[in-house]
Amino acid sequence: MAVQMLIPGVLRDLAGGRGTLSIDVPADADAEQVFARVLADYPALHGRIRDEQGRIRRHVNVFLEEENLRSSSLAQVPVPPGSRIHVLPCISGG
Repeated sequence: MAVQMLIPGVLRDLAGGRGTLSIDVPADADAEQVFARVLADYPALHGRIRDEQGRIRRHVNVFLEEENLRSSSLAQVPVPPGSRIHVLPCISGG
């Protein structure tokens, strides 16, 4: 099964310049498995998406389609075939 992860411009250099990553995972995959696969293939993304405890960083939002996964246990969130995961870091300015 393929799932797409959309990477914002600010993080693309850590994903080989790619804006969309296609990840092959089992049909019964959960969000934790998808992230484990992406971060194994693109380890430089790890520190920008996850903190030292493995949780999504405080200023990063992750959506599975329209569902915000910020307060979810990723291992509890099934990822249907063909889903799109959006990674959105906060960007501020002054």
